[in-house]
Amino acid sequence: MPAIEINPTRLESTHTYDIYEFNGVLWISISGAISLLAAILALLLVIPRSKGYKGTHILGYFVSLLISNVFQSSGTVMNARWLSLQQRLSDGILRCAIKQAGNVGNAIWSLNISIHLFNILFLRWTSNRVAFVAVLTLGWGLVIGVVIIGPTAIQVAHPTHYPYFGISGSCAYPREQRFLEYLFEYISAGTSFILYTSILLRVRGNLVFVSGMPHLRFVPRGQSWKLSILRDFIDSSMLRVVHQMVWHPVNSCSSFPIGLARLSEFAGVHVPEWAVLSTAVVFNLTGFVNVLLLLATRRLFPDTHSLPKFKPRKTIDFSISARNGITPFMSSETGALATNVSASLSLSPRPESHPPASPLVPALFGHLRESGTGTICDGPMLSEPSICYIPPPLGTPWNLT
Repeated sequence: MPAIEINPTRLESTHTYDIYEFNGVLWISISGAISLLAAILALLLVIPRSKGYKGTHILGYFVSLLISNVFQSSGTVMNARWLSLQQRLSDGILRCAIKQAGNVGNAIWSLNISIHLFNILFLRWTSNRVAFVAVLTLGWGLVIGVVIIGPTAIQVAHPTHYPYFGISGSCAYPREQRFLEYLFEYISAGTSFILYTSILLRVRGNLVFVSGMPHLRFVPRGQSWKLSILRDFIDSSMLRVVHQMVWHPVNSCSSFPIGLARLSEFAGVHVPEWAVLSTAVVFNLTGFVNVLLLLATRRLFPDTHSLPKFKPRKTIDFSISARNGITPFMSSETGALATNVSASLSLSPRPESHPPASPLVPALFGHLRESGTGTICDGPMLSEPSICYIPPPLGTPWNLT
């Protein structure tokens, strides 16, 4: 890779706009104002009223994404001050730091949302509160670290000592700015596209796991019903949600045009001014696109407060079943194990007031006891002994003649 040379003629502290640049900065500021207004309204009005996001970790990630869009758009709107002066000034690091924090934060939290959904819908992993807090801390810590390292460590170590966030920053520090900003955006966009595609294939039934190994399967048009054969309850429930969530990489793809334009400039390729300005307008509409995606998907998430808690019971209270005369379901291979469990409950004998059992019942009880597929349940709540059927182990032939 050839060494990057610094052009001293492009290192400046002010830059006077011509009419073409003035109109370009005007449209960039307008696009930033649209995104800023949309992000603020979403934080104040949409998120608090979205019942589907409450009680889920994705709410915190969406809030972080919208906060990053506020930073990103605020840095862009500050450019309007230059329009009144008709020139660009090297007026401190605050505006540039806010802008970079928004750009990096948008990439990080977009990627984190896709990873979170991938863990839930593809890997079927759960996330606890500790992991949620750790992700928020590490994510914002990375954003702050990337913003600080430029004007401190990189600028001090550079021989020219030109301001890292100045007008000439992209000329004096092209490699550093390339890796500290555009690299995050490209990683976020590419990885999110792969993860969302994998999620869509999984819930549609195209991607199945056989003996722990993934296998792809495709069917002709009109035979999509075959994909539902190995589709489980979660896949069927979340299929409509994923069809909408798969559009979320669009917000990351908005950074591709400006990234290509910047990288082309760094490589020495001439990029027309109209291309640079138009890609900048598209990039600064990222916050507006994120809000549109939020509005399109928020109604698809169920109200988590109304959903039942599917938590397995860790222990079984045998006293409850004993009082009601019901033996808990159990998996047994022999009748002896079922008999021992029934005996351990110390069931009371059938009261004399209860009518006698049918003559066919003892014979059926004996058959099930010998085959190990049932156990006798007796108690005060039953008029006569009942059968708690226990299926035989896998591979055992069914013999209930």
